[in-house]
Amino acid sequence: MTAELRIGTSGYSFSHWIGTAYPEGTRPSDMLKTYAKDFDAVEINFTYYRDPTPGMFEGMLRKVHADFEFVVKAPKGMTHEREKMAAVAPSFVGSLKPLIDAGQLGGVILQFPQAFHLNDSALDHLEKVADVFVPNDIKTSIEFRHNSWNQDRVYELLEKLRLGFVNVDLPQISALPAPTNIMTNDVAYYRLHGRNKAMWYNPPTGSHRYDYLYNDEELEEWAQRIEGSLEAAKKVYVFTNNCHKGSSFVNGLRLKQRFEQHVRTEAEVEQTLFAGTDPTSRIVELTKWVAAARANEKDLVEAHLRKLQEERQEQTQDWN
Repeated sequence: MTAELRIGTSGYSFSHWIGTAYPEGTRPSDMLKTYAKDFDAVEINFTYYRDPTPGMFEGMLRKVHADFEFVVKAPKGMTHEREKMAAVAPSFVGSLKPLIDAGQLGGVILQFPQAFHLNDSALDHLEKVADVFVPNDIKTSIEFRHNSWNQDRVYELLEKLRLGFVNVDLPQISALPAPTNIMTNDVAYYRLHGRNKAMWYNPPTGSHRYDYLYNDEELEEWAQRIEGSLEAAKKVYVFTNNCHKGSSFVNGLRLKQRFEQHVRTEAEVEQTLFAGTDPTSRIVELTKWVAAARANEKDLVEAHLRKLQEERQEQTQDWN
């Protein structure tokens, strides 16, 4: 039996998507409705920073079709400020009720920081996570940002706890996890963050950390992994998180096309007889807009990198 495959992006509400992923003039209140015309799933990330309410999700449900699914990021009090776990967990779980009742909660993702290393305390925390979500029948996936977690005993523990494992694409930095294709429950989960090694630790803005546009060859590496999970999993989620300037949007569409899912054409978007009817043409045009928007920041990025290089040289001189 082939798994249900849902492809989307990590977040949808970005002002810098207007003019690339979204048409000029798109209002923030219309972004989710516009997004849902192209994708059937999205990761919600604002919940990491501030407490959601049931009313927020009720409003979001009104903007999407009934087959649309949300995967919601757990608050930082469960991943980065873990001493707050007991305080934040009940209200967070309660806020998800509208999504659960509508049958549109795909699950919850916990993204742990690079400083979260494999040790007994961290393993105990994962058990507490399972105690929060598993009894509530909420599919829960864990993303690690340190390479110490990529070992069999971790996968075995997650399987025992009924927690999922998130396979990530990240810059080639020794402390970060390498690409994997692991599944520890009936959900296969993939997140593509980009490979912007130069900006990963010291970006000019948070968005620039994810300033990366995958080419078809790089996407195919992951498409083959994803393809391999379709027979084993019940559901497969693929989210592109290289969000800067809409790169994740066009890469998400390209992956949909790769798996023969429907991609809207320019004619469907513009609703005019004079627009193109080939989905590839739309993806190519969107990619050009994204590339142009990124190129317009070339001076900013190069100046930032020069500044970082100068600071490193000054530090080296001080040490000597």
